[in-house]
Amino acid sequence: NDKIEFDMDNIIGTISIKLWNSAGIEVKYGTMLSMAQNKLEVDVSQLPTGLYLFTLKMGEKLKSGKFVVER
Repeated sequence: NDKIEFDMDNIIGTISIKLWNSAGIEVKYGTMLSMAQNKLEVDVSQLPTGLYLFTLKMGEKLKSGKFVVER
């Protein structure tokens, strides 16, 4: 799958996302404006197969976790 989805809980405002590979190297960073979306899709088609960590900052809320890209 070339996209990952994050649950957004109807956040309105600026959202920042950072992705790191398993070696701790930042591989993607972005900010966007959300207008009460339930889901955020991030394109990971350029990332090689592997384990990745993410951090989402939504106002005062922080959400972090991991996901796997498989080809």
